[in-house]
Amino acid sequence: MIQRTKELNLAGLFAALTAVGAFIKIPFYPVPITMQTLVTIFAALALRPMWAGLSQMMYLMIGLIGLPVFATGGGLGYVTSPTFGYLLSLPVVAYGVSSIYHHYSVEKYWQLFLLTSIGSIFILLMGTTWLYLNFKIFMQSALTWQSAFESGLIIFLPGTILKSLLVIWLVKRLLPIINKEF
Repeated sequence: MIQRTKELNLAGLFAALTAVGAFIKIPFYPVPITMQTLVTIFAALALRPMWAGLSQMMYLMIGLIGLPVFATGGGLGYVTSPTFGYLLSLPVVAYGVSSIYHHYSVEKYWQLFLLTSIGSIFILLMGTTWLYLNFKIFMQSALTWQSAFESGLIIFLPGTILKSLLVIWLVKRLLPIINKEF
């Protein structure tokens, strides 16, 4: 019971930290650079799969009910935002990365770097796909797939590398504290 309470509290904490990460941003158009992906990947490594996915699902639900926790607001209308695909991928990535991390006992730095980078790139791919479809369907823009790929994924790769290195550093230092029995 104590372990379950701890995991639920940590899931709530990571949902809140993801909201904070949305406001640590560098504005770009159409997609700002935020720290949400870093928090999502950290949640995936700190929590078991169900709790990692739940933390990001809580974040999404809080934003969709209207609290302004996304980088540019909140509410159900955010589903039509060009950046919603990135958000939609967060629970999937948190669950998937956590599953791989906990099932295969990923511990070496290069393994962690590969896993965190793949998770982050999946977020970028899903977000870029949504971005492209959003511009094509809702905005009826002449945006090409190449332009969407460049502005929704390629531009973020250097930051993805830095975020992966930072999350590995955080995990190595903070996971022993988080996993400590009380």
